[in-house]
Amino acid sequence: MILDVLAPQPSVLWQINELGHGIEALSRSPDTLYLIVSNGVDQASERWHFEAPNLTLRKRSDLPEMITHDIDHATDWLIMDKQLAQDGTAFQIAWDMQSNQSELRFVAPNGVYAHWSFDALVQEQVLMDGTTTLVAVRRSEHTQVFLGAGYSQATLDSPAAVFCGTQGVNARCSRTHLVVWDQHGRVATVLPGRHSIDRRVRISA
Repeated sequence: MILDVLAPQPSVLWQINELGHGIEALSRSPDTLYLIVSNGVDQASERWHFEAPNLTLRKRSDLPEMITHDIDHATDWLIMDKQLAQDGTAFQIAWDMQSNQSELRFVAPNGVYAHWSFDALVQEQVLMDGTTTLVAVRRSEHTQVFLGAGYSQATLDSPAAVFCGTQGVNARCSRTHLVVWDQHGRVATVLPGRHSIDRRVRISA
């Protein structure tokens, strides 16, 4: 249920009576709303697609690749994070503490599944316009920023930027560009359709 608390009297804007075990992630754009919903019974997830402005439920699809509990029992890896991009792509980070290996798994709206493997912990991931994927990998003394073309791993062989002396970065995207920054105030940008950091240089303290 969603309430309008700014109205003279609180009123219900939207309500769904069947939400299974709960909402695990959501994303919102001017045209759509996506949810990842867990049924809590067989630990399966569904992606729900709503259409604005009336938030009409248009589609429900299974996400068999998305682990809904905290441990992937097939590998004993921890499930660190689950997110939804604005285009409905579902992301999941799995991490093995012993080897420090991690995987970024994602399922596109058309059902295409892929995963990228890293030899360190994936700290941040953002999908921009369905064309550019940013992945930040945290290491002991720096954070590497990789850029992928959509769901292709071809451009992940070497980082597009390295933030030295930082234990992580933040990233946000809009309709016009993607911005990544660290706690030292260093900022880099990526434009839609481009798979390189503006002024492709090593960013150092």
